[in-house]
Amino acid sequence: MKKIIALLVLFLSLTMQAQDVSKAEPVRGIQIFYKDLINNLKFDELELNSHENYYFKFKFQISEKGQASVSEILNEYESEIDLNLLKNKLNEFLTENGNWKPAVKDGIVVSSVYTLPLKILGIESKK
Repeated sequence: MKKIIALLVLFLSLTMQAQDVSKAEPVRGIQIFYKDLINNLKFDELELNSHENYYFKFKFQISEKGQASVSEILNEYESEIDLNLLKNKLNEFLTENGNWKPAVKDGIVVSSVYTLPLKILGIESKK
């Protein structure tokens, strides 16, 4: 009986600790963030091949104040694209889109890293 109670107490304390962590998220919610990203990110200057698809993962930092900025872009298929220009475009979007709710761990606001996959479909691929 003591083992069951000890396990129950351990489980409850672990559950309470897990509830004391929250990830960073856009102020208006992740679904609206994705919608805004799709609708507002302009790629005209990137000189994309209309017959190719592009796959990236971009990592961005969310500061304790909720400011987001791209820290790294992973080019999964090594497509020939100007990653610095893409990074600038993504940073412009993040700046225009406003702050995020920062992550909280053990009741303390902390900076965090967020990774987002990005797939850019060529014009011919959309048909």
